[in-house]
Amino acid sequence: MQETGGVYPSTPGQPSYKLGQWLGDAWRLFKARILELVALILLGIVPMLVLMAVVFPLQFAVMGRAGEPPSFRLVPTGMDVLTSVIAALVSAAVYTPFMVGAAAVVLNYVRAGLIDWGLIWTGYRKWSSSLLLGIWPGGISTVCTLFPVLAILVPVWLAVLLWTTFATFSLSESGTTYSQAVDHGLRLIKISFWQAVLFYLVAVLVSISGIVACCIGVLFTSALFQVLVAVAYNDLTRSMPLTRGAEFGT
Repeated sequence: MQETGGVYPSTPGQPSYKLGQWLGDAWRLFKARILELVALILLGIVPMLVLMAVVFPLQFAVMGRAGEPPSFRLVPTGMDVLTSVIAALVSAAVYTPFMVGAAAVVLNYVRAGLIDWGLIWTGYRKWSSSLLLGIWPGGISTVCTLFPVLAILVPVWLAVLLWTTFATFSLSESGTTYSQAVDHGLRLIKISFWQAVLFYLVAVLVSISGIVACCIGVLFTSALFQVLVAVAYNDLTRSMPLTRGAEFGT
């Protein structure tokens, strides 16, 4: 895999998590193209509206019959499970392809310094792979909603979500398949589990910090989150590329 430029040179070496350096580089890149990056986040409203059009009526139907949200019940009902599964599948089918395309756009910006809007269709061109990948975060959300007591496993959920996020960026690469993306994302997590958890925790806090700015700030912090993960993915992938056996210059 070749890079056309960007934050880091294509020099093999031992991969490691560099939170401070990544935050600085992500902030610099974010400021340089802030309006275009926020516009990318705004585009995600379209598939999100489709998702909400399916999920909200289901949630209201469940609450209407049970009188309380599914997350308030220790033991989920059959309707809770069905509603959550449908929501997860719709999210995987509609929203995840957009996320793969958005990852392709941001990754290309990190590497080449260019915003190529044509890459937004990457996930839809790999729809079946995107669908399979989207089942992961949807599945995690489903389990957390149905069994809130599992919130005690926060480090595990953070690691799995970062695994999925890295796999999304891997799938956005040209020519990659679902299995390659999943394998690559896992190897990036296994570099250092606890550093990966800390990195994703900070990235999530960055993403949701915009809530304090009348919620509209989430558009900006979500864009910064995308750039931060892209910078991290790009740096780690220099030394641990998609193809096994190519890392560390072997």
